[in-house]
Amino acid sequence: MTKNSHILENEGMLFDTVLLLGNPSEEILNFSKKKKVDFIVVGSLGKGTLSRVLLGSVSTSISQRADCTVIIIR
Repeated sequence: MTKNSHILENEGMLFDTVLLLGNPSEEILNFSKKKKVDFIVVGSLGKGTLSRVLLGSVSTSISQRADCTVIIIR
């Protein structure tokens, strides 16, 4: 549980903290489909275009393929 998780609980929001192993975007997308989540919050490192093309971007992959709303925090 996070330091400020009580704020979410007081607002009636349900949340879970889960550790997944494997390809990040695949694991997050599979988990979100399995659990039928309402939205995904994911961070972005702000890599340049060349890095994204060569290495891929987890946040881009999730936002393009998710069945729910995705919020990207930078």
